[in-house]
Amino acid sequence: MRALVTGGSGALGQAISVALAQAGHEVWVHANRRLAEAEAVALRIVAAGGSAHAIAFDVTDADAAEAALARLVEDAPVQILVNNAGIHDDAPLVGMKREQWRRVIDVSLNGFFNVTQPLLMPMIRTRHGRIVNIASLAGVMGNRGQANYAAAKAGLIGATKSLSLELASRGITVNAVAPGIIASPMAEHAFPAERIKQLVPAQRAGQPEEVAGMVAYLVSDAAAYVTGQVLSINGGLASTRGAFSAGASSEQIRVSVQPFDATRQSRSAPGTSTGASAEAPGYEVPAHDAPDSRPGGYARAAARPKIFSGSHAVEAPAAMSTPSSTHLVLIPSYNPGAKLEETVRGARAQWNPVWVVVDGSTDGSAARLQAMANDDPGLHVMVLPANRGKGGAVLAGLEAAAARGFTHVLTMDSDGQHPAALIPEFMAASQAAPEAMVLGRPKFDASAPQLRVQGRRLSNFFADFETLWAGIGDSLYGFRVYPIAPLKSIMHSQTWMRRFDFDPEAAVRLCWAGVRPIQIEAPVRYFGADEGGVSHFNYVRDNLLLAGMHLRLVSGFALRLPRLIGRRLLP
Repeated sequence: MRALVTGGSGALGQAISVALAQAGHEVWVHANRRLAEAEAVALRIVAAGGSAHAIAFDVTDADAAEAALARLVEDAPVQILVNNAGIHDDAPLVGMKREQWRRVIDVSLNGFFNVTQPLLMPMIRTRHGRIVNIASLAGVMGNRGQANYAAAKAGLIGATKSLSLELASRGITVNAVAPGIIASPMAEHAFPAERIKQLVPAQRAGQPEEVAGMVAYLVSDAAAYVTGQVLSINGGLASTRGAFSAGASSEQIRVSVQPFDATRQSRSAPGTSTGASAEAPGYEVPAHDAPDSRPGGYARAAARPKIFSGSHAVEAPAAMSTPSSTHLVLIPSYNPGAKLEETVRGARAQWNPVWVVVDGSTDGSAARLQAMANDDPGLHVMVLPANRGKGGAVLAGLEAAAARGFTHVLTMDSDGQHPAALIPEFMAASQAAPEAMVLGRPKFDASAPQLRVQGRRLSNFFADFETLWAGIGDSLYGFRVYPIAPLKSIMHSQTWMRRFDFDPEAAVRLCWAGVRPIQIEAPVRYFGADEGGVSHFNYVRDNLLLAGMHLRLVSGFALRLPRLIGRRLLP
């Protein structure tokens, strides 16, 4: 029988095309702009004794698709259709552009209609046919930061069920396959096998050939009584529903489509977007005119190193590709211990770009980070020759970021305490209110030292008092988004805020400057030494530093009291 595989030049598309050819079918390998690669796949099939051809058209162009398919079925109908083409363009819905929504729906869902509908009547006339739609766990379970992609795949699943009812009496079956984490060459580079063992009950990634085997079964005569089904190949991942829940941690995974073409000789680094890695099989992820069209994050999803689910990348957690031109993640780092690389990978999984300021570290971490940056254009490393303290390191990063045109930074610690999975949510809140600062409100677990948890209440009280309860919440939690210009101006105006006093004083002084705080709850995790945790907090030194800071701030508060009262009365 004649088979058409859309998106046939990607990793999964190739495997499906080969499997169908091995089953004796005449395979048409589809591409959009990458016809040469589809032709290469077809040539390999022919060289192995199979029958294959390449075909190119844009599935989002209904007229072009109809014309190409009309020529295809002139001499014989297509009786096996595998709808495998799809793209992603991730963002939290609050920051998503119309074009991001439209394009993903257009390729992944409208493309299904534009290809399937013209082939139905020729298929119906033969009273025999097989349609397999490649969906995703995101369409089954949802995935934060991918409302457009999840909607497209959920729509594809709904269309699968409905169409199966319409065609069952005509000898045509319609099913969907929803892959989980599927391996690829890039996945092997970006995501170690031990990490997959932690995420997937089967303790390994699936193989494209395993998904292709399921497709080959569904199009066979043995599956003539199987229709309207959604079959997920996920190694038990779908049973661990927490991995896909809102607010999933960086320890968990989430599905994201970022197709990878294994036929390309060049390989983009984890988290980069090139012609090779940013395309669905035959489809380019569009660049948007808006400066922050894919707000770095959800991002869409450590780094989220990329793992590939069919022709679609499962970010588990995978590095964010399209860079933001306004918001970056800034990680000050001083002798951070074993959690550094994991922290940076987690941040890169969620955002692009990520900058690390090595603050005079003596533990060799600068070299390790630079090695990571050499393979990842989304990671930038600044090395300060001597330790300046957290505030000093942040200021160095602020100045460099401002020089490159960035407007906001999200600061997070390098020791793994802060939740990288929430970076996109914080960035989205900042993009929705760029004049504000977005402050984390910590949610402590049993790992938090109670002395520190209780002790910070006093500092928080003073911060609230010094701002007339403007809404800072927790003054010490350093997971937050700052607008660069006002913070840089404040820091240049005085010599404090360079060490442990940076975060609370920055929040208070920004409130004094009229920068509105927005609070978002975020978990914090303290790691013991046996877990690779490192703490440079000194109870005596740093508490004395905070005490001196609040003495300064209370004095400044008295001078600003009339203005603060006026601001509260006349907001």
